[in-house]
Amino acid sequence: MLLSAEIAGFSNPSHYLLANRALIRVRLKYLALAVKDVEESLRVQSSSIGHVAMAVALLGQGDREGALCAFDLAFHDCELHDNRFLLLLKVREVT
Repeated sequence: MLLSAEIAGFSNPSHYLLANRALIRVRLKYLALAVKDVEESLRVQSSSIGHVAMAVALLGQGDREGALCAFDLAFHDCELHDNRFLLLLKVREVT
């Protein structure tokens, strides 16, 4: 609720805030709203957190192939220091 209020307070919310709210909505099983937040986040700025949030939301909807594609896109937008974290997630996904 606080994150939604913070986002509503901005005319142009941060891609990071939108992606984080999407992850929270996935956890709460509000998958359609999560996908909407991620799409807006990626429209504002393409980012690794946006693609990871999309992958998690798609996985929650049962779209494993779409989730894998979105997760792979995260590698294209990641910073060098994010790469290790993404590789750990990828290893976890395979096992």
